[in-house]
Amino acid sequence: ISNPELAERYKIKAGGKILLYGPPGTGKTFIAKAIAGEVNAVFYDVNCQDLISKYMGESSKRLDSLFEQAQKNEKSIIFFDEFDSVASKRGDSSGVDAEMARFVATFLTKVDGFKKSKTNQMLLLIAATNRPWALDNAMLRGGRFDTQVYVGVPDSAAREFLVNKSLKDIPLDDDVNLQKLAMALEGYGGGDIVAICEKIKLKAYRRAIDSGIPQNITREDCNSVLADSRNIITAEELSKFELFRIGKI
Repeated sequence: ISNPELAERYKIKAGGKILLYGPPGTGKTFIAKAIAGEVNAVFYDVNCQDLISKYMGESSKRLDSLFEQAQKNEKSIIFFDEFDSVASKRGDSSGVDAEMARFVATFLTKVDGFKKSKTNQMLLLIAATNRPWALDNAMLRGGRFDTQVYVGVPDSAAREFLVNKSLKDIPLDDDVNLQKLAMALEGYGGGDIVAICEKIKLKAYRRAIDSGIPQNITREDCNSVLADSRNIITAEELSKFELFRIGKI
């Protein structure tokens, strides 16, 4: 998109398929939306649960309609959130599993059969999942979602950025150390870090309401919120993602 002449010279096609995987709350949806903004594409944010229907065949019709809409735009990005809910490994039983197998087959047909037209010059499919090991292997082979990007927990610099951004221009006591707060949040997802900072701000806000006087965020506010916080991302879970990344699972 940025270098169309060069892309044409090397026969590089716009669009493709990307799988974003990692723990919950690490910014997979944010990344997908940022990509759409970079290339000025129409963004379809699809919760895969909404594609599933209890009526046999209805899920496939919804998928057909989605791709038809995307093809009408010059540039489109379809973001499939909670991808594992519709692209899990297929079973051999009937009922729901049979409908799921039919949906996966239809999805693969759409992915493989999409061609650029005069109307649409780019279709980018981005799927996100917290359980990449549950995906049907057919989804991950070459030409499909074989470009896989691990979106992990933020490192120290990213945590400091999130904390500083969340508490920017908020009055702090002199003994409040945002760098130490960021260190204490090691292993947390970006969404959880922002949520914890919101809780810290609420502590001072509520005191200001009660006293009628503006209040600084105190070190006790930070320590109190941290003490009540529980990280849902475990070391065991991170190890499982690493095993998937290196092809051991």
